[in-house]
Amino acid sequence: MRSTHTKAHAICVAGALLLAGCSNLTEQQKRWLEDGRSAQDTGQHTRAAEKFTLFLSQVDKGPQQAQALYLRGKSYALAGDRDRAVADLRRCVQLDADAESTWRALVLLGTIYFEELGDWAAARQAYAAAAARMPDEAKRDLVVFRLSLCCERSAMWREALAWQEELTKRYPQSPLLSDAQRRVALRADHFAVQCGAFGEQRNAETLLDSLRRRGFDPFLRREPRGNTYMYVVLVGKYQRYDDALRQLGTMRQVVPGAVIWP
Repeated sequence: MRSTHTKAHAICVAGALLLAGCSNLTEQQKRWLEDGRSAQDTGQHTRAAEKFTLFLSQVDKGPQQAQALYLRGKSYALAGDRDRAVADLRRCVQLDADAESTWRALVLLGTIYFEELGDWAAARQAYAAAAARMPDEAKRDLVVFRLSLCCERSAMWREALAWQEELTKRYPQSPLLSDAQRRVALRADHFAVQCGAFGEQRNAETLLDSLRRRGFDPFLRREPRGNTYMYVVLVGKYQRYDDALRQLGTMRQVVPGAVIWP
C-alpha cells in the first residue's frame, strides 16, 4: 500500500482554511492552533496532530471543533496515518458545523477513498457532496473530474458523461479540459487496455499484427484528438475497472506503455 503522504496532495484545493471565531479562545488554545498550523506548513505532521489534539481536548463543539478536526485529519493523512485521518474527517463531516471545513474534509476523504482504498462508491459520494458545497475558485474542476472517474469505475457511464460535460462547459480554462472533451467525444461505455495511439494508420496496424502474433485479439479505433485523429490500438472490453487493471498487468509485459482506456 502506498503512503497517504503523497495522496493528500493529489487534489490540493486552493487556499488555506480560514479559521474563524477565535476571539473566545484562551491564549493557550490560540497557541495550540497556531503551533499546529505552523507545524503542518513545515511538514511536521505528527507534531501538528499533537497540537490539534491538545486543542480538541478543550474545544469540543461548534465550528472551531470542526476546523480542528479537519486540520488534524489532514495532518494524520500527511503523516500516513490513514485510519485516524478518515475518522477525523468523517467526524468533521458529520458535525457539519463549519461550511468550509466540511467541504474540505469531503475532498480529502474522497481522495483517500479514491487513491488509497480504491473504493469508488465512497469516493463518489464524498466528491459529490464536496462539489455541491465548494466554490469554483477552490479547484472544483479537479473534484468534478475525479467524480466522473469514480462514476466510470462504478459502471455509471451516463453519470460520468454528465460530469465531464459540466467540466467542459463550466471550466474552459481547466487543465483537465482536453481530457474531459476527449471523454465526452468518446462516450465510452466500457474499459479497455490502450496499447498505442498513432497519427498514421499503418503504424497502428503494425502493432495490431504484432499483438495478434502474440495471441491477443486487438482492435482499432479512430478517435478525434483535438483538430486531428488518432488510430488507437485496444485490447478487451470490460465493464469492471478491476478486470481492465488485471489485463493491463498482462499487456505491460508486452507493451510497457499500455494504459487503461478511456
